[in-house]
Amino acid sequence: MSRWPKMWCVFVFDTGPDPQVGQVWVLNQDVELDGYSIRVGSIRRLPDGYEFTFQNPADLLCVDLVLDGMRIVRGSCGPQQVVLEYDGDVPSGVVTATVANLQVHLTGPWQATWTP
Repeated sequence: MSRWPKMWCVFVFDTGPDPQVGQVWVLNQDVELDGYSIRVGSIRRLPDGYEFTFQNPADLLCVDLVLDGMRIVRGSCGPQQVVLEYDGDVPSGVVTATVANLQVHLTGPWQATWTP
């Protein structure tokens, strides 16, 4: 029986009923995804969304992050942060975040053999 790597994971955070712009929640929570340990450091409330900071392994370039039940209008991803912006209501209260789709920098050397 083969075991497939876990390609997505979730974490939960609670903003309370009335999160304020600039408010920060420190999680320092580790999540495991496809053999990588990713630390969710903190979450900061922005005017139209949230900024998530991560402590990632050096070869991890970006992760996709979505908040369940919410559709983002803009997002950006970097090695240490993800920004999600919404049109209209920003998620609040107990929020479930799904992390998936790692972008990883792979180093060589690479070699291929081709026989026509």
